[in-house]
Amino acid sequence: MQIAHMAAGFELPVAMMNCPGNFMAHLAAALPNHLMMEVLDNGREPCFTVDNRIEDGLIVLGDTPGLGITIDEAKLEQLSTPLPPRPGEQPQPFPRRRGAGLYVVPLTPEERAAQRAR
Repeated sequence: MQIAHMAAGFELPVAMMNCPGNFMAHLAAALPNHLMMEVLDNGREPCFTVDNRIEDGLIVLGDTPGLGITIDEAKLEQLSTPLPPRPGEQPQPFPRRRGAGLYVVPLTPEERAAQRAR
């Protein structure tokens, strides 16, 4: 909003980039110097629905409170992934030595000897 107001001071238009559910359309509607908004494949949101729609190239905002986004908890649960392992736990299915990839841990003398033996 502040950047759009600075641009308006120089009589420059602003444009909104694509965002999930077109939630930036609410901001765009409040800007006098808004020019256009990028919309990519509206309606492909995986776990929520929105109450705005596109008619004749314009985004028509709905009257649902807030940004008009309703989250589908069941779909969101289907998209969940397991938490990554904590440091020190063996990740599955690709076990790594403790600390590998998380921070620099030098090889122990035994690990170095095992690598040389390979």
